Amino acid sequence: SNFGAAAFKEALSTATSTYFSVTVTPVAGNKVTLNSLNLGSRGTSTGPGKITVYSSIDNYTTAIGTVNVSNNSTWTLNTITFSGANLVGAESAPVTLRIYGSDSPGAGTPSLGTANWRIDDISLTPPILPLSVSFSKIIGGQVL
Repeated sequence: SNFGAAAFKEALSTATSTYFSVTVTPVAGNKVTLNSLNLGSRGTSTGPGKITVYSSIDNYTTAIGTVNVSNNSTWTLNTITFSGANLVGAESAPVTLRIYGSDSPGAGTPSLGTANWRIDDISLTPPILPLSVSFSKIIGGQVL
């Protein structure tokens, strides 16, 4: 299955833009190291034109990766390579990634309750095994 949400036509705002949340918990005594994220993405004509990732390592202060995406209702595999000074979590500490969708180049606005952006097939490099992963989606600052 995949995850869907309504991403609104706006420039990125960490306060109001739609995002998916992924939490990765390492085995006790290990650290989460972030290099890149692979994910499938599909957006309709009103879907996001950009995906940007932030992490809890620096309390979501600085974007660690961005990729432009098509919004033509076609699934594409995207690799987001991370960069920055804060890419290693604390020992035994979970790390949460926020995957934001923003900057739709299309005309119009999605209807409430309609998904114009979907993600699937998420993987991190290097793989963090074994781990615990949880997902949620946020629209306009509200957990859905």
